[in-house]
Amino acid sequence: MNADPILETEPPLAPLAVAPDIAAKIAGVGRTTIYASIASGQLRSLKIGNRRLIMVEWIREWLASAEQSSPEGSGNAR
Repeated sequence: MNADPILETEPPLAPLAVAPDIAAKIAGVGRTTIYASIASGQLRSLKIGNRRLIMVEWIREWLASAEQSSPEGSGNAR
């Protein structure tokens, strides 16, 4: 049993930032797409030590901008 009652009552926190492989899973794309988007500046990322991290908020913004620039405009995949 955990001695801290705060930890027992609070819901688990969602991550603020994730590694590129997790970002790819969240976005439903491959790791190569994530790294290419980072390299081109379309997707922001940061480095802490040796780790590359992507804020979940940035993933959402990247996906929204990709949807707006898609030629179909509907955001629906075939």
